[in-house]
Amino acid sequence: MQNTDILDFGKAVRNAQKRTYIRQADIARELGVRPQTVARWVKAKDIKLSVAIRIASVFGERISDFLAKYSNQGWDYRE
Repeated sequence: MQNTDILDFGKAVRNAQKRTYIRQADIARELGVRPQTVARWVKAKDIKLSVAIRIASVFGERISDFLAKYSNQGWDYRE
């Protein structure tokens, strides 16, 4: 049985990249990490909250707004 309440953060990042044309190399440069690290994050279904917050900031978003906009889950994470 699958838990449909689990958010695929990597998929949200991929959606954000498609809509904003921000590449993994751009994210890596902004965060001061290697592109391979970003590639691993984008493939992951879940990551540390601190990393998710940093990635959202690259897109100019708070984490709640980033998830509401790009998660494709139809959830509203904003308070």
